[in-house]
Amino acid sequence: RALCWKAVPGLRKSSARWQDHYFGAFVQGRGFERSLLEPCAMKQVERHIKTVTHGDDSIGTGPRKQAMWLQELVPTMFECKMGRLVSMHPDDEKESCVLKKRIFVATRGWALEPNPDHATKPIAMFGLDKDNTRPVTTPAVKMTDEGERNAVPLPDAMYTEFRSGAGLALYLS
Repeated sequence: RALCWKAVPGLRKSSARWQDHYFGAFVQGRGFERSLLEPCAMKQVERHIKTVTHGDDSIGTGPRKQAMWLQELVPTMFECKMGRLVSMHPDDEKESCVLKKRIFVATRGWALEPNPDHATKPIAMFGLDKDNTRPVTTPAVKMTDEGERNAVPLPDAMYTEFRSGAGLALYLS
């Protein structure tokens, strides 16, 4: 019988332990409060900072001075890559990509759109970028008895790729 002393990456328990560790580091001694309604969200009331985390990707909002404080704080707690500060201030970046989305400063404020790199990925995954693809007039075709007999099941090796592409397409829609 084998004993496992650490959470195995990819398992739910591992994800839950990472979240507990991650949010615990912000809550203990730094004044952050975890949301009761959305466990991936935190706020720091005194500094007017709000953050949301998905796995190991996070984004925070707040006044520029406080966002700069947060940007300096995070690398002291975790080994990580930090994105540049995005704001309307002349010294800051004007766009960035986070959680498969592009966030940027537009003429009249902030804008959010799907990251174009991810938008083209499902098209290529399903071979829809080829010259031999044709448009369809209906989104689905009613299966006939003959069609069911001639249907070819998706090979096991392609299940993961299909699910990944379909999930990405749904996320972007």
